[in-house]
Amino acid sequence: MPACEGFLLTPAQDGRPAQVMLRMKPASSRANTFIALNRELEKHKQLYRKLEASREQLRLSEENLAITLKSIGDAVMVTDRAGNLVSLNPVAERLTGWSNDE
Repeated sequence: MPACEGFLLTPAQDGRPAQVMLRMKPASSRANTFIALNRELEKHKQLYRKLEASREQLRLSEENLAITLKSIGDAVMVTDRAGNLVSLNPVAERLTGWSNDE
């Protein structure tokens, strides 16, 4: 294992710095704290990968839902739990005269 390795958690964007996770190899084999830290970092790395995979699945699901709603021939109006209008498909926009952006 190299003395130091790591991976990019989040790239720099919107003025925020990049977040990186680093793993360091101890100079001495007696440095148990590094071993424990490396185990924790590996757990975080695995959790982060699961989170990224879940985010991608959610993005694809939302994209599929949007495509489906746009292609339905009937008017579809989506509301939140309080009954506030959240989204309209194109047919509902034509029937109501409202824009989905409003």
